[in-house]
Order: sequence, then C-alpha cells, then structure tokens
Amino acid sequence: MEPSHPAADATESPERSRRLPIWLVLFLLGWLLYELTSQPGLAAAVTCAKFGWADVQTAYWLRRVDPEWRRGQVCFWFYVAFGLWKIALMALLMMMAIIMVSHAVNRPGQIQAQPNGVSPALIGVLATAGLGFGLCLLTTYLAVGVALRHRVKVWLGTAPHRAREQRYWPPYRGHQNAAPFVTLTTLILTLIIVLAIVGAYLIDRPPMAWGPAQQVAGIVMLILGLGSFPATITVLKFLEQRVYARTPEECWNSEAGVIYHEDVNALDSGI
Repeated sequence: MEPSHPAADATESPERSRRLPIWLVLFLLGWLLYELTSQPGLAAAVTCAKFGWADVQTAYWLRRVDPEWRRGQVCFWFYVAFGLWKIALMALLMMMAIIMVSHAVNRPGQIQAQPNGVSPALIGVLATAGLGFGLCLLTTYLAVGVALRHRVKVWLGTAPHRAREQRYWPPYRGHQNAAPFVTLTTLILTLIIVLAIVGAYLIDRPPMAWGPAQQVAGIVMLILGLGSFPATITVLKFLEQRVYARTPEECWNSEAGVIYHEDVNALDSGI
C-alpha cells in the first residue's frame, strides 16, 4: 500500500511562489539574446536548454539530499544524462520543424539565397543536438558504470522533481522509467559512430582493392550491422536486471520513512 505523503498535496511556500518559472526565464533569455545579438541560432539553443534544465537541477539536489552517497552519485549522473537527452531530442525536433516550415513558407530560390542555403536558427539547433547527444552518450556510459559498480538501481522520471519542489524525501510514485530510453539512444549513437568511422576508413578503396586491414574492418562492419539488434536487446535485458528500477521505491528505499519540509531543508542547506 502506498504511504501517505501530505507534503505532496501541500501548497508551495510564499518564497517559492514568487519565483519566475524556469521555462519563462529561459524563453525570456532566448528572446533577449536574439534582440541583443541578432543570433537566432543562439536564441534557439537557449530555448532548447529549458527542456533539460529541471533534470540538471534535480541531479544536483539528489546528490546533496540523498543520505546514501553512492545512490546520490549514481542518480546525479543519470539525471544529468537525462537532461542532456531531453535537450538534444528537443533540438532535433526543432530542427525538423524549422526545415519543414522553411520548405513550406519559402520557395526553393529564396532558401538558397541565404549563405550556404542554411538558416542560422537551423545551425544553432543542429549544434545543440550534436553537443547534447555527444555529452549524453559520454554521461550515460559513466552513469551505467557507476551504477553497476555500486549496485544501485535507478529511476528516471518525475518523482524526484516533485520531491524537490514539495520538500519531502524519499521520492515516490511513478509510472514510466525513462532510463531504458536514454540507454537505447546511447547504444544507437555508439553504433552509428562506429559504423561511420569504419565506413570512412573503407570508402577510399573499392572492395576488390582492400588490403588485410580493410578486410578486417569490413568484417567488423558486417558483424556490427547484423548483430546490432540482438546485442542491443541483450544489453538492455542485462541492465533491466542490474540497473533499471521497476518503481521509484525500488530506487529510493528508505527504512527511516518519509522526511518532510524542515528535515529536508536541514539535509539540503544549499537550496
């Protein structure tokens, strides 16, 4: 039976209610950057950053508040990766929207009239997506390694956001763990990068002119192409047993029970 958490229904404190929402701050910052610098790419990148900012805040909060430092460290890296994943995904979606709108509004001759035929906003979101996915890839590998080392199961979702905002511990109640989605994205990106590197090495010569090194690279590329799907499923199944929590309670299991406002403030003196 789910424990009662009166903090979950409590109203926000007067000091917190006076703060501007972070999404509004970032939208205003993006608009201000565009007005001051006339750089739509920079404004678009700042706008994309809003979608992962809450997860980065939660990552630092979990590292400070969690009484189990190993779990706090693991959750910190996973939530940083989660935030980067959201930023990169939103940049990718925004990039697709910009391309569709550009083709719908402008005629082909008008699109090519711009330098290199590329919108500055498109360059901004493309750079944001590349940087976000790249950092997410590295951070996810680090997070998975730390989780396996400390034998900690992780939950990625809204549960810790509610706990941080409403000042109670431990986080509870959630329906979907996003950790498999972040890991799957990392595995796909890894496969794409490896195949791109091997493909770039092989593209200079036709197959009939391959030497021993090129032949080995070709075999590696073939194995990766044919074995990527079963290998990905195997890795996800392994992590499902060792890393992914089925519920928030499986991640943040607390024998001391629920800690409310004042005690959480004492744990987290930085907020």
